[in-house]
Amino acid sequence: MNDHDANAVFSHVCNILVDRQIYSAVSIGISDKNAVNVKTIAQAGLQSFNAELQLPDLPEIQRDGYFVCNNLSLNQNGGQWSSEAAKRGFQSMASFPIKIGNSIVAVLALYSFDKDTFTSEELSSIETLRRIISDALVRMRLDEHKKHAQMELQRREAIYSRVAEKMVGMLCEINRERIFTFVGDSQKRVLGYEPDELLGKALADFIHADCLEAFDNTLRKADQSYSTEAAEVRVKKPNGQYAWMELIADGLVDDDGGISGFVIALRDVTERKEMTQKLERYVHELEERVKERTQRIRSLDESARQRVMRAINQINNISELRDRLKREPGFESGFELIVRRAIRDLTMDTGGVFVLNPITRKIETKAFAPCKRSTVQTSYSLDEAFVEFETFSKKETLSRSVGEGRSILGTETIHCAPISTNGQVRGFLALGANGARVLDESDLSIVKLYSALVTTLLKSTDLNVEPARELIRPLHQQCRVEFGNSYLVPDNVALAYELFHEAIMSGTEGLCITRTAPARIREKYKLQRTPVIWLTDEVVDGEKSIHSLQDLSILVSNYVQKASKPVILVDGVEYLISHKGFESVYHLMQAKRTQMEANEGILIIPFFRDAIETKEAKLLEREFLVFGASSDIPTATGGIVPTRVQPNDFY
Repeated sequence: MNDHDANAVFSHVCNILVDRQIYSAVSIGISDKNAVNVKTIAQAGLQSFNAELQLPDLPEIQRDGYFVCNNLSLNQNGGQWSSEAAKRGFQSMASFPIKIGNSIVAVLALYSFDKDTFTSEELSSIETLRRIISDALVRMRLDEHKKHAQMELQRREAIYSRVAEKMVGMLCEINRERIFTFVGDSQKRVLGYEPDELLGKALADFIHADCLEAFDNTLRKADQSYSTEAAEVRVKKPNGQYAWMELIADGLVDDDGGISGFVIALRDVTERKEMTQKLERYVHELEERVKERTQRIRSLDESARQRVMRAINQINNISELRDRLKREPGFESGFELIVRRAIRDLTMDTGGVFVLNPITRKIETKAFAPCKRSTVQTSYSLDEAFVEFETFSKKETLSRSVGEGRSILGTETIHCAPISTNGQVRGFLALGANGARVLDESDLSIVKLYSALVTTLLKSTDLNVEPARELIRPLHQQCRVEFGNSYLVPDNVALAYELFHEAIMSGTEGLCITRTAPARIREKYKLQRTPVIWLTDEVVDGEKSIHSLQDLSILVSNYVQKASKPVILVDGVEYLISHKGFESVYHLMQAKRTQMEANEGILIIPFFRDAIETKEAKLLEREFLVFGASSDIPTATGGIVPTRVQPNDFY
């Protein structure tokens, strides 16, 4: 593997890690021998990043084993790379030294746009990647050694060739029967024999049995082709050991043009042969290691691909379920639908939705699947020691073995995520498996998404109010507001409540949204059935409350869809403007006005002019009918009691 091929492989690895969104950016740099400078040889996701940086903290990385920062905006200890990364919006970074022996030869740097990316589990996975890169670098070094070895062999061969041209005294001759007929004096330096120890003996007697065939073929070719032929054979020395020799044979031509014998030159190539064999062993071992690593990478690749595909399918399922829940008629069935889908997606055995009742202070079972109610109670005291309650008390996701503890689900492992609304934990989604079922970070994220679905559905229950009419007696006074209109009542909150009271006592369904404690409103106006919602950011036991414009919009829309010609009072527009800004509140009031007109309802909004800017007050007054104490007070022209009210609605 040359440098170009190695860089291509490392670039491919970087691109895979970024393209598959495992990390936001990856770079691999080669360190110099002093472990101070790092030159980038492969990267992905790092446009216009410095190609070469000074890393004075490499000795510190070498001592600690790695450098990890999960929040770059708070920690700039990563040197120049860390500073460069933070400028480009990366939130997390990790640097890992790649070592051969005890020396740092390269640095692997990983970046993410998310915080807290490099958890302990992630670092374990990166350790495998680091070993793979290290092995590839080892192969590069071996390739370099092999290249130098081949160059050395070529150099030695050139020297031997030059020497061979001048070593006529090291030649010997054999006849056609392959008997030594001449041996030069210098031959002793090659084989170690005295000349008279070889004369009259067969050369084949000194050739190793495994090399006799190659020896015979070489002489036969030289005999037939009248050319010089060569072979590598093992020749026995006086000590009984065999040495590798390069045997060169050339035919001796007699006067008749025939081959009468052969000139033999022997050259010791033992060192070269051993080096070649050693290199071949190295190459074979390296190829086996590369094959093994490649298989691991493919396995890792396939595992990551399957994990990503599974996560995509799970997210698609959650998206489809969210749309379906919007059409689901009942909340209880919606909870059960979420539980069943979560069990299927995460291959669990059972699961349930458990919500705190703020009045009884008990955890109530809202849904359970499979539906074996005999194994699950309808409610549980918070004083009981169930493993699932850790999610409720710690307000965090839980994934663990039950062990010696007690479990509501009755399974060996449980996986729970809290259900929170308005910053308060209201309950939890619990999933259980019979066996040691381990969830990774990706799976736990899916559990959280299903918990968010439960939260959305639970919040929807809070924003659904059933219309109700007061038990009334027919009134004989006129109702001063008429259906299909929206009214502003400036500087007179009491008048606004009087108008609202007149309307609901004439038989229509009302909804009161107020900044005053609902109990006081019910007592003052003798409201028994009319829903009263508290406009506050506090959670009050026994009372429904809202605090956001979105919740207000959903609440009103849900009520208008269910009620017939409803009358709605919104007391607290100044509070909303001070918290959410005039523009947002103004647009919401415009939308609600249109909605009330389309549904023939009545909207009443009291407000104090001095609490808002004059321009803002004028904009509100332009959108609504202004109901004041002067002679231009709008008066309803319709009947006293809406025609939809039946006689049996009254006492």
